[in-house]
Amino acid sequence: MRKNEKKRVNFDFSVFGQHADYIRLIINFVDDFSVYMSTDGCKSPLSDSDIEKIDKILNSLRYKEKEVLFYRLSLFGCEFKTYPELEEHFELSMELLRKIKKNSDQTLKRELTKLFRFYDIKKALDRVQALEEELFSVRKNTNEMVDGISNFLDKARHSNPDFQESTFGLDLPERISNCFKENNIKTIDQLTARTELELLEMKNFGCKSLWQIKDILAEKGLSLAIGHKF
Repeated sequence: MRKNEKKRVNFDFSVFGQHADYIRLIINFVDDFSVYMSTDGCKSPLSDSDIEKIDKILNSLRYKEKEVLFYRLSLFGCEFKTYPELEEHFELSMELLRKIKKNSDQTLKRELTKLFRFYDIKKALDRVQALEEELFSVRKNTNEMVDGISNFLDKARHSNPDFQESTFGLDLPERISNCFKENNIKTIDQLTARTELELLEMKNFGCKSLWQIKDILAEKGLSLAIGHKF
């Protein structure tokens, strides 16, 4: 494997069709661009606008800079050539060829990194937007679910005769009954809508009364509203 091909080995670039050589070019000069690579569905990570911008960068190179680059990286129909082969092909010294390649590398590294740094940010923003849309959908579905459960419980509450039963039918101690009268708790429905803390805040209603009420409700398979427990 040639040194300048070390970033290519995990991908079948041919699946990207006409974009294949552009992608190989970018991977050679832009760090971490390979995170966008996927052969799933043979979809190129580049847009037509990206291709136009890359062509503009390539066209900014001098003719020999571009030719040496293409031969060294086997791009755009140019078969790989070693420096001795390029020396013979262009009739230039190896030292000059290496200098030409270095110049083209510096230009491409600078311009492609500049271009695809924005590309990285755009990809990240697109992903954030997608996550926000997913979160909005989850929240919407959750709210609908909560509303559905609430409606179901309301219907069940009002259709269950136990909830409409007077608290006076619970065989309560006189002290607790009087406390409920003073706080306008007339039905089991009204009682089970209270939390433990709310009951304890009532005058003359202590922990002993609370435990009595919880035991009486438990016998009916009922409980107080969810809240702070004692």
